[in-house]
Amino acid sequence: MYRQGLSIKTRGLQLGSAFGFVLYGPFTVLGPMRNTEFSTTIGLFSTIGGVTILTTLFFLYGQAGGKFYQPPANPTVPNPPKELFNSESWTQFQTFFWLGGSLGALVAWFIYSNEFIGKLYEVSLGG
Repeated sequence: MYRQGLSIKTRGLQLGSAFGFVLYGPFTVLGPMRNTEFSTTIGLFSTIGGVTILTTLFFLYGQAGGKFYQPPANPTVPNPPKELFNSESWTQFQTFFWLGGSLGALVAWFIYSNEFIGKLYEVSLGG
């Protein structure tokens, strides 16, 4: 989020894709429909729904107070990006967060449900 030299759009895509990719597993493997033939598709839609909820919360945060929180400089982030903390940049960030989250979930769904990749996984385990 605070790496130097990234555009707002790239920050949103990277963070969103990480969330979408990571959230897919729990929604698919631990969801209430985990023992059905539709578990992978339901996991995909649930993940996209979760990313949409997070994006809505980001939107509400941007609309709430009018003034954004400016994190102070600290040893781990000596120069926090100032361009992220305004209304226009925040709107771009949340748009690309949703896009990245949806694409991350789609990639996770493709990897998890692709039979060829499943066979490669079995071969790599020695079976």
